[in-house]
Amino acid sequence: MTLEASSHFAPRDDEGGSKLVLNFVGGAISLALALNGCGKTSRKDAAMIVSDIPEGFERQTRRSPLTDPWEPIYSKQTPDAIILGLRLATPHTNARGFVHGGLIAALTDKAMGHSCGHKMRGAYSLVTVSMSIDFINSAQIGQWLTVETDVIKTGSTICFAQCLVKADAAAIARASGTFRVVNKTA
Repeated sequence: MTLEASSHFAPRDDEGGSKLVLNFVGGAISLALALNGCGKTSRKDAAMIVSDIPEGFERQTRRSPLTDPWEPIYSKQTPDAIILGLRLATPHTNARGFVHGGLIAALTDKAMGHSCGHKMRGAYSLVTVSMSIDFINSAQIGQWLTVETDVIKTGSTICFAQCLVKADAAAIARASGTFRVVNKTA
């Protein structure tokens, strides 16, 4: 198989004729890596990984240039919040093979901000004023990571939220954030 750098997703054939998605710039250099595996991944393995996403989660629709290299990221909408989910893979780790704290911080910021916006019925944009995070434990490749938010209070100028980050249902981090409420620009 030949790897080519690309700034977009392009289907390519490997030796076995199965389709691979190459996006070197975005971090997903093959279907195996994009689907959190390594080496060769059969269609059966790929189907098992994709079907391993917990019920109620769908591919997120609100993407960001920061989080694009970490895709696929999933979300589940509840009446009060947006829960983010992610199957951990090599692009999500630090040099020691644990999930990177920067990824956790970025996802907690995203989940809390989106949850505040959801609670305010999408009428406003939110900008992070402050955020605090405590790392409780680590997570490994292959685990299902969720960021579950509780919106504490929404107001006309400030929104407060907190969240719990779990890897396979075990708490690994907690965060709290304060967000400035701003009018949406047209």
